[in-house]
Amino acid sequence: MRISSLSLSAFRNYDHVTLPILPGGLIALIGPNGAGKTNILEAISLLTPGRGLRSADLHAIQNRNQPDNVRPWSIHARIGGQYGEQELGLGMDPVSGRRIIKLNGDILKTQTERAELMKCVWLTPAHDRLFLDGASIRRKLIDRWVFTADPAHAGRINRFEKLLSERNKVLAADAPDPLWLDALEQDLSETGLAVAAARVDYTARLLAQIEKLDDREFPRAHLQLSGFLEDRIGHEPALQIETDYRAMLKTSRAKDKAVEATTIGPHRSDLVVHYAAKDMPASECSTGEQKALLFSLFLAHTKLIRDEWGDAPVLLLDEMTAHLDRVRRDALLARVGDMGAQVFMTATSAEPFADIAGLAMIEIKDGRIEQEQKGRAA
Repeated sequence: MRISSLSLSAFRNYDHVTLPILPGGLIALIGPNGAGKTNILEAISLLTPGRGLRSADLHAIQNRNQPDNVRPWSIHARIGGQYGEQELGLGMDPVSGRRIIKLNGDILKTQTERAELMKCVWLTPAHDRLFLDGASIRRKLIDRWVFTADPAHAGRINRFEKLLSERNKVLAADAPDPLWLDALEQDLSETGLAVAAARVDYTARLLAQIEKLDDREFPRAHLQLSGFLEDRIGHEPALQIETDYRAMLKTSRAKDKAVEATTIGPHRSDLVVHYAAKDMPASECSTGEQKALLFSLFLAHTKLIRDEWGDAPVLLLDEMTAHLDRVRRDALLARVGDMGAQVFMTATSAEPFADIAGLAMIEIKDGRIEQEQKGRAA
């Protein structure tokens, strides 16, 4: 899977820019803070379904010097892969404020085709706190990764969240309709179990990939999904789990009404990560160990996508070599290189990449491409 060209218009701090012809392997975007390096990664991430690596509102992406009623932001890319070369374009409709997506000039009405055409995996500085912050950041990561492997997961999540919102609205009424709650909780239990089952299945496949990693380079992580549904999947019949979940939703109506939230379900689950060799929670590991564990998960996920889909995803690494020593940095780049992935990396200087063979460097300053430099020959 390769991006062979990328053009941005009225996007973040870019008026208009076209990146040089992009090679297939390692690409480093070099420039000072605020130059626009991460904006390029965000544009690439938006080529896949979802809201990209920043989860930004569409209007927030618009270049402040270019009003969206004059020239709304747009992205155009040429993508090569197992489906041959394709042209993908997206932007914002200035009238409706909605996203417009075109594949080879035709408007896409569903996300499925785009999800299969373009797969992308990213790590950003926000993930540095993956093991320290609350469970929501870990749920978001695991759901994104499940979705990359199984595009249908986005529909499950969206349906579950809509049902949650509807249940909370009904509970907030002065006299909640019990029959309407019964119907909502029936749908919630079915959809919630589907969400949890997809997570459990994916996590088992991810663990199998982790076991194949050389733990001399990156420590093996032990993963476990923790939640009312996830804890029981594989140990009890699905129908029993679903029935018990529905009963608990009914029992918790008074409490949920008081706190104005549904207090049980896969939206409260967590991904528990341990440093396997030390039998230590990731949250108690050193900063360097946490970074190494994060990359262990990242590599395993990338290989899982490559093996299951027959093509390595495009990888985006935003300032992610900061806490890696040279040995692990080289090991990381070697592993993704072995998988044949196209990798976009950012850094404030070329120094971290000075000794990497076959790497292309693109210098960026103030929303402009200043210079393209070729790395040393392999």
